[in-house]
Parts: sequence; C-alpha cells; structure tokens
Amino acid sequence: MVTKKRQAPILTYENVMFASVFSLLFMLANYIMIDNGDGHAMIDSQNPFMILTFIAIWIYLHKNSYIHISNIRLLFLSLWCVYLSVIFYSMLIQDHFVWVEAIIFILITIILLYRIPERMITILIIAAWISLPSLLLADITLNESGATLVLIFTVGFLIIPKTNRAMIYYMLPTFLLLNIITMSRTAIGVYLLIAVIQLAWINFYNTPIKQKKHFAIIAGGGILLILVGFAQPLYQFFIGGRTQSKWHTVECFDIRTL
Repeated sequence: MVTKKRQAPILTYENVMFASVFSLLFMLANYIMIDNGDGHAMIDSQNPFMILTFIAIWIYLHKNSYIHISNIRLLFLSLWCVYLSVIFYSMLIQDHFVWVEAIIFILITIILLYRIPERMITILIIAAWISLPSLLLADITLNESGATLVLIFTVGFLIIPKTNRAMIYYMLPTFLLLNIITMSRTAIGVYLLIAVIQLAWINFYNTPIKQKKHFAIIAGGGILLILVGFAQPLYQFFIGGRTQSKWHTVECFDIRTL
C-alpha cells in the first residue's frame, strides 16, 4: 500500500508571518511606484524594497529548503554568471558601478542556488494579491499599475483551480480592478489574451469532446457578439485613439513648417 506524503498546513505561524512581511514590502513598493503623497521625496526608487524582499526570500529558503545544483541548474548558473560578469565589466569601464544593483544580482544568484519550494511560491502569490488594493491609492490611472496587476493575475494561475468556475470568480474582480487603476490598452489587451489562453487550455486539454464543443460554441459566440455589438467603442479604444494622436502630431508639424 502506497501512502501519500502529508503536506504541512499553509496556515502556520511562520507562513503567516512571511506572507505578512512580503505583503508589506509589496505594498510599500507599489506606494513608491505610484508616487502617492510625494513618496519619491523619501525614497527615490524601489531598489531598497527589492533588496529586503530578496533577503526575506533567502531567509525563507534557508529555513525551509536546501541548496540543490543539478546539471541543468549548473549550466544555467554558468550562463547567469557570464551575464553578470558582462554587466559588472560594463559598469566598471564606464565608471558607473551601481552597488545597489550589484547587491540585487548577488542576492538573486544566492536564491537560484536553492530548490524553490511550492509553498513559497504560494505565499508570494497570496502576498501579491493582498498588496493589490494599494494600487488604488494612485490619484490618476497609471500604465505601471496595470502591468503590475496583469503580472500578478498571470502568476495566480499557478495556484487557482483549473476550472471554469474558479476562472470566472478570479477574473471578475481582477478585471474590475484593472479597469479602475489603468487605461492602458496594452495591459487590458494582454489581460484578455492571457485569460482566453488559460480558458482554452482548461477546456481543450485532456477534456471530453462534448466539453470542447460547448466551449468553442460559447466562446466563439460570445466573442462574435461583443465584436458586433461593441465594434466601434473597441476600435476607438484600442486603435482609434492612437491613430488620432499620431494624426494630430502630423498636423502640428505641417503647420509649423508652412
């Protein structure tokens, strides 16, 4: 009889403490990124929070994992060290060696030596989710906020159940938040593309033929109805505004040269 290895519960004191620390660091980094309340007057970049985050990750790995160097990882680390050598050499010959960036690269190298446990990935994703409301502190919509949310949304696929119901519950609040914090056409377009790819993977990979047909009919019909019913607003949002801005630039140039 084969017994399955029992997984440790995620709601332990240590995991909650690490999740709280990561959430606080992510919130502070978002606060500096959106420059709310003249945050850049106190700290001019996110590098200090990146260093603290990598140190916290290293502490977690030191307590809960071990150094593991396989042949593939050794090859990757060799290429990584060559890459770092080129960067450091470029900094030195230009007399512009940035110690903060060097510390970040060294911490990343140390982290890459360890075997990354799945539990740590889960904790980081949960901490990133908790930090998302801090993006609402921005007085204006920012492209950076949209890119941050899309990244966290995509990484969340690693831990949410691979079902249509879970995807709907996951997409509705994140898409609402995305439209509140940004008007970036790239961020919204990438979000929709990633969501469609994930839904297609859920419904087409190792699923019955009946489910594949139902998804194709529902998804195809829904996309067609949206394109027919909202063709003009969608065109104006994704393409029209950009074309119009370029046209105004050309007009201003022609007027000045007359």
